[in-house]
Amino acid sequence: GISVTEGITTSGIDFELAKGGAIEGTVTEEGTGTPLDIGYVRIYDASGDYVANAYPDSSGDYKTSAGLLAGTYYARTRSFEGYLHELYDDIPCYFGCTVTDGTPIVVTAGNTTSNIDFALELGGLIAGTVTEDGTSNGLDDGYVGIYNASGDWTIDSYTAANGTYITYLGLPAGTYYARTWSFEGYFDELYNDLPCASGCTVTDGTPIVVTAGSTTTNVDFALLKGGSITGTVTEQGTSLKLPNVDVDVYDSGGNWVTDGYTDSNGDYTSSVGLTTGTYYARTYNSDSYINELYDGLPCAFGCTVTDGTAIAVTIGTTTSGIDFALVEGGVISGEVTVDGSGTPLDNGYVRIYDSSSDYLFRAYTNTSGEYETSIGLPTGTYHARAQSFEGYVSELYDDIPCAFGCTASDGTPIAVTEGATTADIDFALDAAATITGTITDDITHIGLDTGYLYFYDSTGDSLTSVYPDVNGDYSFGGLPSGTFYARTFSFEGYWNELYDDISCADGCTVTEGTPIVVTAGATTTGIDLALTRGGMISGTVTESSGHTGLD
Repeated sequence: GISVTEGITTSGIDFELAKGGAIEGTVTEEGTGTPLDIGYVRIYDASGDYVANAYPDSSGDYKTSAGLLAGTYYARTRSFEGYLHELYDDIPCYFGCTVTDGTPIVVTAGNTTSNIDFALELGGLIAGTVTEDGTSNGLDDGYVGIYNASGDWTIDSYTAANGTYITYLGLPAGTYYARTWSFEGYFDELYNDLPCASGCTVTDGTPIVVTAGSTTTNVDFALLKGGSITGTVTEQGTSLKLPNVDVDVYDSGGNWVTDGYTDSNGDYTSSVGLTTGTYYARTYNSDSYINELYDGLPCAFGCTVTDGTAIAVTIGTTTSGIDFALVEGGVISGEVTVDGSGTPLDNGYVRIYDSSSDYLFRAYTNTSGEYETSIGLPTGTYHARAQSFEGYVSELYDDIPCAFGCTASDGTPIAVTEGATTADIDFALDAAATITGTITDDITHIGLDTGYLYFYDSTGDSLTSVYPDVNGDYSFGGLPSGTFYARTFSFEGYWNELYDDISCADGCTVTEGTPIVVTAGATTTGIDLALTRGGMISGTVTESSGHTGLD
């Protein structure tokens, strides 16, 4: 440490730097020797980790500016637009490559390793225009994907305001394919004029031949505009515009097709072009409003979308007026703390269930331990459970232990009214007990991790499985005070056991094992199991005539 006193200068804090090594070279165009200064050379260490960039000047000359430690390095070109990238020395690296496949570059401290040169070949380019079919209006809200002869993606090229595009990276000579992506409201296509609206095999498209050093032009697309659905989402009764509401659209079979989000005016438009047909729509929101199916049908949590009002859509036209007026739902709020101390807990969540114990959604606590549901609840009765607060026993409201499995409706009912907040649904969680131990081979004492340990309560009812790590160690927490039992499963080649050292190879009554007594807030250690390896039979299965092995 450096000691500093107010009003006094601490001097003599000196550094003596060793001069590092450097790498330098020249980047030119192959064949012509024209200097290239439109990209950079990237340097990697012996492990292939990025170290530094070096930018060539107008003469194509580059030199690393950061001092390099003595050792082995690799280099590759990046961002030389229209040129084919390389690893040093003269190894293709067009789109991706393993840099350590390049020629090693040895650097020594205080010296410059020179002549690490690149002569880049000019690649081919693909250019064209994306327009609206029938109008020739340029489309600029998507991109064209380029694929190689095997159908593997290579690069994307985004359209300009007038719909034109050109690939910015040089392509090796060969055959390619192209398709459009993400032109909202339009049907995507493969080149040339082949539908690709909901997925396609790119190699079914028309091949595009690319020649090194030249541009393959007129790879054009004229996209058909699909149908769309528009509308407005408001608050019922007030006509307040609701932003950030997701309106999902489904086809006649109830399959999700697309969606649209409301803007600050509550307006939305479906984002993907729709074919002529019948559709259905529903809302999703996180602002405590009760979701609906169109037209005006409650869909708070789950519903059959085809129970809604059918929406007729025609290709190339907009079906408007598909509006929603949402009712403000009820809200549940409260806090989760440590029983006794009142310390807030923020590492878990509260699960909400309906009156039939069906799970609905969860609400997470903040740093003050407070939570509030964000999904609107219809008037009715609900139940809540605080869960996944590590080191604490889960509970049903109100103060009913629920460490593992429990029926939500065994909890205290929570009455909720639309448009109102049911507050003070609080939880004070008890500190949990933990069991730890190790599972090993009883002869070698090597840890085993090929199976799992199952725990049971004092009556023999199953709780949960716990998997050991590579050392055979395990930990099982979230337990209330009480008595438990444990047995092993699926440790290949070993006989299963009950704790402690009681054979359970062919089945057993788990409560015949040694009881494991735990206390809230404490860790019960040393619950170890040493498994005996059974005998094994091995051999070979072959074909009778040719003795070919069969697998």
